[in-house]
Amino acid sequence: MHRTLALIPYVPHPPFGGGDQRVHHVLTALAGAGELVVWALSRHLDQPDGWPLAARFAERPRVFSHGAPGAASEPAPPLTGLFNQPFPTWPGRVRADYSHALWAALERLDLGGFSAVHVESLGMIPYGVALRARHPRLRLTLNVDNIDPVYAWQALRVAPRWFSRPTYWAVRNIAQLFRFSRRWFPAFDAVWVCSGTDRRWVLRWTNQRRVVVVPNGMDCAMFSDLDPAPDCPRLVMTGTMMEGPNSDGMAWFADRVWPEVLRAVPGAEFWCVGRDPCPPVLEAAQRHPGITVTGSVPDVRPYLARAAVSVAPVRYGTGTRLKILEAMAAGLPVVSTRLGADGLGFRHGRELLLADRAGDFANACIRLLTDAGARTRLGATGRRSVQKYDWKAIYQTISSLAAAGAERAPGARAPV
Repeated sequence: MHRTLALIPYVPHPPFGGGDQRVHHVLTALAGAGELVVWALSRHLDQPDGWPLAARFAERPRVFSHGAPGAASEPAPPLTGLFNQPFPTWPGRVRADYSHALWAALERLDLGGFSAVHVESLGMIPYGVALRARHPRLRLTLNVDNIDPVYAWQALRVAPRWFSRPTYWAVRNIAQLFRFSRRWFPAFDAVWVCSGTDRRWVLRWTNQRRVVVVPNGMDCAMFSDLDPAPDCPRLVMTGTMMEGPNSDGMAWFADRVWPEVLRAVPGAEFWCVGRDPCPPVLEAAQRHPGITVTGSVPDVRPYLARAAVSVAPVRYGTGTRLKILEAMAAGLPVVSTRLGADGLGFRHGRELLLADRAGDFANACIRLLTDAGARTRLGATGRRSVQKYDWKAIYQTISSLAAAGAERAPGARAPV
C-alpha cells in the first residue's frame, strides 16, 4: 500500500466553508486509497483531538505554528535553500504560510517509506517543491480550490480604486501570484482543480496536460428529505460572509436587486445565512427592510427548508460554489450570476436561472417568487442534476487518481 504525506495550511475541522469541506473530503478519499500522514499549519496550534477523520490516518496529525524567517530564533533549515526563489518575491498569500517549525521538521523527516507528497493550496507549494528537489522519486500533487491570481484580479476589477496605494499593492501582489503560479505549477505531476474553467487557466501556465478536474461536492443524502417552503416569499443566500465574494455579492444584491424585488413582492424576505458577517454585510442589511443576517448557524438546512428561492449573486471568484449545490440538493430553485454558476455545467432555464445585470436578476427572483409551477419545475430538475456532485462519486475519482499515480514514475503525464 502506498504512503502519502499531505501538507495542509490548516486543520479543516469543523469544515465550515467550501474550502474547508474540499480539503476534508480530499483527505478522506486519500485516507481510503492508502496510508495517509497529515501535517498541518495552524496559527493557534489547534490540536486535531476532535477531528473524527484523524482516526483514519496512519498516525496522529502533526500541527505546526506559523513563523516568518525574521522571527525565527535560529537560521532557516538547509531544506529551504532548495527552493531557490528569494523570499521577498513570494506573494503575500505564500509568505503567510511560512513556518520555520514545519521546515525544520521536514528537514528531519525520513521519507524513505513515502511514495507521494500531496500539497493543499498555493501557500504550501514551497514545502512540496523542496521535498521533490531532495527526493526526486516522490510523486507530487497539488490541490487548489481557487486560482489565486485570477481570483485577486477579478476582485480588483469589481471594486477598482485606481491611482491609490492599496491598488498599487494589489496589482503588485497579482503580478507576484501570476509569476509564482507560472513558475511552480509545472513542478507538480498532477494539479487538481475544481472546474474546467480553472483547468484552462492552469494549462496556460504549465503547457502540460497534467491538470485534472476534481469537482467540489456535497452529501446529497443530507438534503434529500428537505422540501422548499410552498408559499413563503423568502430568498436565502448561504456562505461565509467575511470580506470576499459572498459579502460583495450580498451587498450588491441588497442595494441593486432587493429594492426591485420588494416593490414587486411587498411581503418578501431575504435571509443572509453564514458565519463572520463583515461590516459591509451588516450595513447593507440595515439600509433595507426585510433583510435578516443570521451570523453563524449550526446547520443551514432549516433555513433552506424555510425558503422558496436560493440566490448566488457572486461577481468574482474562481472554483465552484457549494451554496448552489446545497440549494439544488434541497430542491430549491436557484438564481445565480453566470460567474457564480461557472464550472458546474448547469443550463439557464433548465437547472437554474442566470442573470448578471441587477434588473435581470431581480426579474428572475420575482418570477420564481410569484410562479409556484416554475419553482417546482426548476427545483426538481436541479435536484436530479446535482446528484453527479455527490462526494461518494468524487471519492472514486480521487482514489483512482491516487492509485494510478502510485504506479507511475514522477514526471509522467497525469490522466485528464
